[in-house]
Amino acid sequence: MALGTMLKAPLLLLGLLTEGLAQLAIPASVPRGFWALPENLTVVEGASVELRCGVSTPGSAVQWAKDGLLLGPDPRIPGFPRYRLEGDPARGEFHLHIEACDLSDDAEYECQVGRSEMGPELVSPRVILSVLVPPKLLYLTPEAGTVVTWVAGQEYVVSCLSGDAKPAPDITILLSGQTISDISANMNEGSQQKLFTVEATARVTPQSSDNGQLLVCEASSPALEAPIKASFTVNVLFPPGPPVIEWPGLDEGHVRAGQSLELPCVAQGGNPLATLQWLKNSQPASTAWGTEHTQAVARSVLVMTVRPEDHGARLSCEAHNSVSAGTQERSIMLQVTFSPSAITILGSASQVENKNVTLSCVSKSSRPRVLLRWWLGWRQLLPTEETIMDGLHGGYISMSNLTLLARREDNGLTLTCEAFSEAFTKETFKKSLTLNVKYPAQKLWIEGAPEGQKLRAGTRVRLVCLAIGGNPEPSLTWYKDSRTVTESRLPQEPRRMQLGNVEKSGSTFSRELVLVTGPSDNQAKFTCKAGQLSASTQLAVQYRPEFLGEQVLVVTAVEQGEALLPVSVSANPAPEAFNWTFRGYRLSPAGGPRHRILSSGALHLWNVTRADDGLYQLHCQNSEGTAEALLRLDVHYAPTIRALQDPTEVNVGSVDIVCTVDANPILPGMFSWERLGEDEEDQSLDDMEKISKGPTGRLRIHQAKLAQAGAYQCIVDNGVAPPARGLVRLVVRFAPQVEHPTPLTKVAAAGDSTSSATLHCRARGVPNIVFTWTKNGVPLDLQDPRYTEHTYHQGGVHSSLLTIANVSAAQDYALFTCTATNPLGSDQTNIQLVSISLDQPSGEPEDQLPTEPPAGVSGKTEAESEDRVRNEYEESQWTGEQDTRSSTVSTTEAEPYYRSLRDFSPQLPPTQEEVSYSRGFTGEDEDMAFPGHLYDEVERTYPRSGAWGPLYDEVQMSPWDLRWPEDAYQDPRGIYDRVAGDLDTLEPDSLPFELRGHLV
Repeated sequence: MALGTMLKAPLLLLGLLTEGLAQLAIPASVPRGFWALPENLTVVEGASVELRCGVSTPGSAVQWAKDGLLLGPDPRIPGFPRYRLEGDPARGEFHLHIEACDLSDDAEYECQVGRSEMGPELVSPRVILSVLVPPKLLYLTPEAGTVVTWVAGQEYVVSCLSGDAKPAPDITILLSGQTISDISANMNEGSQQKLFTVEATARVTPQSSDNGQLLVCEASSPALEAPIKASFTVNVLFPPGPPVIEWPGLDEGHVRAGQSLELPCVAQGGNPLATLQWLKNSQPASTAWGTEHTQAVARSVLVMTVRPEDHGARLSCEAHNSVSAGTQERSIMLQVTFSPSAITILGSASQVENKNVTLSCVSKSSRPRVLLRWWLGWRQLLPTEETIMDGLHGGYISMSNLTLLARREDNGLTLTCEAFSEAFTKETFKKSLTLNVKYPAQKLWIEGAPEGQKLRAGTRVRLVCLAIGGNPEPSLTWYKDSRTVTESRLPQEPRRMQLGNVEKSGSTFSRELVLVTGPSDNQAKFTCKAGQLSASTQLAVQYRPEFLGEQVLVVTAVEQGEALLPVSVSANPAPEAFNWTFRGYRLSPAGGPRHRILSSGALHLWNVTRADDGLYQLHCQNSEGTAEALLRLDVHYAPTIRALQDPTEVNVGSVDIVCTVDANPILPGMFSWERLGEDEEDQSLDDMEKISKGPTGRLRIHQAKLAQAGAYQCIVDNGVAPPARGLVRLVVRFAPQVEHPTPLTKVAAAGDSTSSATLHCRARGVPNIVFTWTKNGVPLDLQDPRYTEHTYHQGGVHSSLLTIANVSAAQDYALFTCTATNPLGSDQTNIQLVSISLDQPSGEPEDQLPTEPPAGVSGKTEAESEDRVRNEYEESQWTGEQDTRSSTVSTTEAEPYYRSLRDFSPQLPPTQEEVSYSRGFTGEDEDMAFPGHLYDEVERTYPRSGAWGPLYDEVQMSPWDLRWPEDAYQDPRGIYDRVAGDLDTLEPDSLPFELRGHLV
């Protein structure tokens, strides 16, 4: 109401002002010249209005003025389409009619009459046309037409803004139909002059009763017939009411074990409705619930089967929603009545007669406690002691002890413990046992074969064990030598023993044992037991010899040692004789040079040989029969190499060096190999494969190289001393490789038909090499007495020395070609024979031999001259570069390097290899095929007697003869271990041990 009074004050002031002006302009009587004057009018925007003006002097020019602006005398009033003059001008009617008024029409108006002959100029009093503009819209915050969620008890701000209006509207805010008093309003200028807006702000604190109600903003104005409104729906959140548990019955919390319990929990109200859950001892038990929105109720039902362990459990129903300050809870404590789940009797109801039976009857936990009582048959027994103890789940355990004397007449009666309580009148709890009074059998004996009677093996014997009385019934167990008799046997074995079941006839019990006697039954003690009673009988069984399981079948001995072939035999009566045979011959029972039969039957051998290896047959005999056994004597002897291919030759490729032995035992790792050489690198076998299979060992060399040629040793050790060793040479065959020493590509000699010259050609290759010579491409005629060739073979090194006597410049200064050939290929080199030059060019090598001896050296002997040539040649053959690119050497390409051979004997000095060979094999030259002196000198022509001295130890051999030198071993069989068969007849003391006596 205060807001409405405040907004109406400007309107009253405006009305008073208008009335004052009207009174000033219009006197109490109508002025002269007007019969009707305009009046102050108020009109609502959009309505039509008419201002009256009546002139008494018709014919005068009349027009209206708007805020001093003359509108003109034209009735249509140009420029103002909504304005026109209404009335009959002849009658002096000049009324101003305005259609659809708007705010622009709100102004002061006056009617003016122009001067005319009829009268003077007239002006009506000014009147005010007031145009009212109603508010079109209301702007509500929160937005109108929505659902606004609030929490009950919290304060919220709502604002309502009116649109442009004239005059300013009156705003009211209502919640649930009740006007909100805490409101403030501000009036502001509108979007145009003379228009106003009003913004009202209210503070609202909703309650739960406001949930679902409208908050309304109303704006009223003189321009409105009814107030305009804007509203939104209020959704008020508020907590539910406390939960209520609807207990079925009067005694809240009292239940019985096994009862099916259904507990509803209900919570009223709340927005949203309550969320319910059940807790059991603070642990979730059920989270299922339902809601009924029409009644604003949430409901949850807990279904559970009560168990004894639920006693004292706290059941709680919790209710809350999203705006609850905390969880509301309702709890119930369960008081569970439960019976004992079982009755247990502790102790044994089985006792020997005339002794006490002590038993305890114990009930499981129950609430309330139960009482216990004892019954034997239909007779109630008094307990010796009763005890009550705390049990599980708040219950109680009852215990009753009973001591009873066991009597034979009470055997088989029922002993019962019974539990009862007023709380369980409809239930009975019992536990029963059968009293078992033990007493022994009165007599036990065995019926069967008389003791001491001799039985032959295979005889069927029936033994019966009998007993009288006893509780429990005697089991009658048979024993053989303290071991229980059973019928267990292998399927393939004959059934030697049958054990019957215990049979009852009145108070007599019997059990039969039927057996077919065998060796194991001799002197065996058969016992029948029934409790503490026992009876025994012993059998005497005669049987033929039988070898025992511990009989040794294989005996191992070492050659030249001793062997004992033992005998483990059982017989009744004892064996009369032990006969041994070997390879069909009977060994003398009286013994021999190398054997003796012991009293136990064992065979003792000494000086054992490998010929003694084999099967020995033992024959045992007594009055009941015979038995035979085969024993094997395994004689171990040291290995002997029987086959070792020496030499083993191979082209460049893979090869096996095979070593075959005679040995016992044959072991997988008994073969080992060594490579003979001084350098560790030469002895390495890392790149070779060692294979062993049975008595044969192999050393496999993959892609054999020249460097791997040489001597190898096969070593066999099977654990019996001494190990066997065998030597074999590996020969790697390869095509000839002629050496091309640069200093020897030219040889100088005087062509005076008195001097001689020697050309040296050396090559490597396996097998042996054949040398051929040509002169200027023409084969050299070695039948010419001036030409003499000597060939030397030393392992894989071969030399050819061509000596030219009476050198002729015309015939012998030529290019000589030496060709070395073997089955794998050939190679050649060229040697130029030139004349001796007296002038030695400057810059010659330091080791050149001058054509004339220097001062102080002319007195050298021929031997000294030979030594110098030999040394220079040895240096040249190792340092000179090989030239295989050209078959001739031009004197223009290299300075001549002449050697004076005028007085030089044609004896070829030894090469570096030859020197080392002459000292014996050292393994220093890795290209050497095999060690030892193996020279072969062949004279193509027969020189003059005494022309040359011996150069090497000459051995006449064929070109392909690669045998070891005869002096390598004094004994040709020494490479293998000797065996008896290799020996000739010797003196008796030196005979092999296997020939010193005969087993058979």
